[in-house]
Order: sequence, then C-alpha cells, then structure tokens
Amino acid sequence: MPSSIPARRRLAALLLAAAAGTLRAQPPAATFSGEVRATAIEVPVSILDAEGLAPGAVQPADLRLLEDGREVPVLAVERLAPQQPSATGPGALLADRSWQVVVYFDLALAARGTVQGTAEALAREAEQLARLGSVEVVAADPAPELLLAPTRDAARLGRELARLAKRLEGRDEVARLRRELAEAIDADDLQATLRRGPERPSRSAPTGGGGLPPGSVQIRNPVSASEIAGGPSGARGAQQEALIRAAAQQEAHLLGRRRALLLDWMAFTARPGRPRALIYVADGYDLDPAEFYLSYLTDAARAAGLRAHLTGLGGGEASERHAELLAASGWLVLPVSLSQAGARAAGGAESAGRSRHRAFGGDGRSFSRGGVSAFLLRAPLDPLHGLADLSGGRLLLTPAQIAEETAALAERWLVTYQVERPPDGISRRLEIEPLRPGWTVRAPRIVAAAAPDAVAAAQARHLLETGGRAGDLPLSASAAPAPGSREAGAETVLVDLDLDLRPLGVARSGLDAADLRITLAVLLPDGRVFVSQQRPEPGPLGEAARFAYRVPLRIPAGTATAAAVVEELRSGAWAGVRIALPR
Repeated sequence: MPSSIPARRRLAALLLAAAAGTLRAQPPAATFSGEVRATAIEVPVSILDAEGLAPGAVQPADLRLLEDGREVPVLAVERLAPQQPSATGPGALLADRSWQVVVYFDLALAARGTVQGTAEALAREAEQLARLGSVEVVAADPAPELLLAPTRDAARLGRELARLAKRLEGRDEVARLRRELAEAIDADDLQATLRRGPERPSRSAPTGGGGLPPGSVQIRNPVSASEIAGGPSGARGAQQEALIRAAAQQEAHLLGRRRALLLDWMAFTARPGRPRALIYVADGYDLDPAEFYLSYLTDAARAAGLRAHLTGLGGGEASERHAELLAASGWLVLPVSLSQAGARAAGGAESAGRSRHRAFGGDGRSFSRGGVSAFLLRAPLDPLHGLADLSGGRLLLTPAQIAEETAALAERWLVTYQVERPPDGISRRLEIEPLRPGWTVRAPRIVAAAAPDAVAAAQARHLLETGGRAGDLPLSASAAPAPGSREAGAETVLVDLDLDLRPLGVARSGLDAADLRITLAVLLPDGRVFVSQQRPEPGPLGEAARFAYRVPLRIPAGTATAAAVVEELRSGAWAGVRIALPR
C-alpha cells in the first residue's frame, strides 16, 4: 500500500518533509532543478520466530528489504492490530486502518464441496473476521454479485455465511467441459472398438525410473499407420481433433473471463489506505491444458500440430500477470480449495455409469477403454499457489487451515519503507528477509507505490458495465461536442471532470496535479472497449478544494457511453462515473 502521509503518528517527523514535497515542472534544460518527492510504502507481512510463534516485538534492524534487487532501509515495523475506525469528517476516508476482507466465491471454478465447506468454515470464524475489520461476500455466477455489503457485525456475517452454505452451488465449469469431451470421445472409441474387434490397450514405453520421457505425450489406444491413413481411424482422428480444439478454446475463453471479472471487481471494491485480504474460493485449473487434451487423441500423427495450438491457449503467462496485478494492488490472497489436494478426479458419488470417471494408475495417467479416463485436471492448484505466493498469502486446503489463517491475519506486521520517487504505478519485485536466526517472513513478492495502470483500467471497465458513480471521492463529469469537429464518421467530444478533494483532509497538503491519474474507457459501436490514460501536467494544488480537468476525446460516430476514473495516487483514493456522450 502506498502512503504519502504518515501511517502512524510516530512516523510523522520522519516522513512528513519528504512526503509533502513537490516535483515541479521545469522548462527543458541540461540539468534537473527541483525537489525529488518521496513515497512511503507499507507492506503487511507474517513474521514467525524460531518456535513458529509471532514474536513479541520486531525492530527494523531485524529485517532486510530489497526492491528490484536494491536494498532499501526499513523505516518502521509495527503490529497490524485490529481496530475500529473512529475519525469522522474531512480526512476520515484515510483514517480507517482496519482490514478490508472480501470473500469471493467463483462458482464457475469451484466444486460444490469447496463452496459449501468454505462457507461453513468461515461462518464458524465470523467473530474473528469481524474483529479484523469489514467483511463483504461476493459470488460470481458468472458475473460477480455482492451478497453481503461490508459489515463488522459478526452475528449477521455468521448467519449469512451459514445460509449461503446451503444455497450456493459450485459448477466447476472446467471439469464439466472436460468431462463432456471425455464422454464424447469414449463413446466414439466404443463404436470404433465394436467395428474393429478386440484390441489390447498399450502405453508409451517407460524409461529410466519408469516414467514417460520428459515432454512426451501418452497416446491412448494407438492404431496402425494403415488405419490412420485410410480406415475409419483416420476420420475418427480428425473428429477427435475437432472436438479437442473446440473444448480447449471454450476452456481458454472461460478462464480468461474469470480472471478479468475477478480483477475488475477487486479493483472496483478496494478502499484506500487499508490492508486488504481476498479469500478466493475456487478449485483451480491447469496452466498447460496440453497434457490432458492430447491424452484423448488416438492419432499420433496429429499430436505435434495440436500441441502447439493447445500450448498457445494455455494461461500460464496470463495467470501470472493476473496474480501480479492483484498483489501490486495490495491484496493479500488466500485461495481456498477443499477438493482433493493435487489433481481432482472427475465425478463423484453423484455420477454413475459411463459419466463417472476414476483416477487410474499411480502416476496420474491412464489409458481409456470402456469409460475409464485420465484425471480431468492434472495440476489445478498451480494457479492458486501463484496467487498466494506473489501476494504473501497462503493456499488453504482444509477448514482447519482456514481457521489458522483467519486468526493469523490479526498477527500480521506492517513494514514501512521509503523510496525517492513519486507513486508511479509500476510493479516491482520485493524481498523481505529475516536477520534473526530461525525466523521466517511471508511477504508479498510484488509491490507498487500506486495501483498499476491496468487496475485503473479495470475500474473504468467495470463502471462502463455497471453504471452510476463509485469510489471514495465525489466526481462529476459532462461531455459536449467540440465545435466544428465532426468529419468522416468521427468527432471530438470535450469531457469535463470536476473532482472534490476535500475528503482527503490533511492529505491535500503538498498535493500536486501530477499525483492524479485520469482513465477513460469508451464503449465503441462495435462492442470493443477503448481505454485512454493520462497524467496532468505537474503543478501544485495546495489546499484547493476541487480539481477541474478537460479531456478532448476523438470518437467514432455512434459512440454513446464512456466511463471516467480519477485517482489520487499518493493515497489510492479514487472516483469514477459513467458518462453519456452526445450523439
């Protein structure tokens, strides 16, 4: 979390002079003239002593901190104790230092047991959660919906979670898509077997310690070259490839949409200046879908080309970027999956006959005859591990771990360090190492002195879909056509923004126009979304109560809607509004 004003009173003397300075605009010159502004960054971390307990005290000298590989002095370490907000009036916005906890059920990626078990476990921890701060509950099916507005009422929270445990249904769409593919191909295999006669299943020859060679693909029910070339198996291979391509494409689209919806919601709901925890309820997915899908291809000649296609659909890079953005936005992510640790087998007690698939073989692979299929998901916990690891969180696989980590949030420490740059929204690598023997530190591995540009774009996209106003600061906006600008199916509109800065309170001291980020999202007539971002020219705002800004925007004819987000980067406070464009 960036902080341009002291987070605690005892830091005031240390940070005030640097935090209140201004980087002033200068005419082009051979040398730089002006002041370098500093930003204090706060990071919630878990610190345990050699006995696995929270230490009674931690000093800055107990830790070593590196940002992008460069050592930076630690200014302060203090316990992040639960507290209730007490300030009112101007400045109260940034006075709340209690936890913001979001429980997010991704019903499209979670099995029923995970949803029900997590809701029941969290209901038992309602009192502990409410002591931390505000808790809100969201269910995404498919789009996120707020089921319980932020509350500090433990009894209400417990009742709602207990009710949701009985009502919410996880659908685990990735497993469903793969199950349907397996059934379709198994049914085709059965018909082919009846036509061809008895056949002995075979496997790729083991090497070394008995496993498959690295990078190899096991082909189920291999057939002879003559059958592939001219017999029914050749046509069957083409049909299988078409089924696999379609299913893999659906899966990739589903996962991309799930990631976008989560990021948009978390960007939209984040409150400035507060530590944030996301309890993300989902059962994961495979980062590389090739291993599963290629195991359903009987035509070895098609495997190489299909592998390249499937690898291109894989979500490894997108998942890592998604995890980085959440961590850089200050979210500590606690993924929860109460399904079997590791891979999940398809089906369960509710499945029967050929629709029920069983795990077969100690190495997690199987060949198929008569409906016995491979694991549907090979490494579904990998993306969940990534979310936890980059944010300083922990993957939770049992109700007991949910209880442990809920209690541990109250024992986190707030580490503060300072960098000599204004908040820029650039993600940087973070390492925090204990200097005490036997101590361990769990901290985010990604940090930013302001939310990244992609997060502001997510806020604007969300507003474009939901409408209305949102954020922490009052913002009004209007749009009018620029005189004489219409030509060749396009025109320029002038978007006027008026931001009320008074809720920032004392944070207005030293505020500069360059501390603001303007994001516009425009819904184009063809359904695409165009996003534009800019920073105003540097200039001191002093104690100004308002900030007015005009953005000329060139749009195609027929464009009707835009959304504007203005963020004060030092505190993270923001405002957003949807705008009707002149037509």
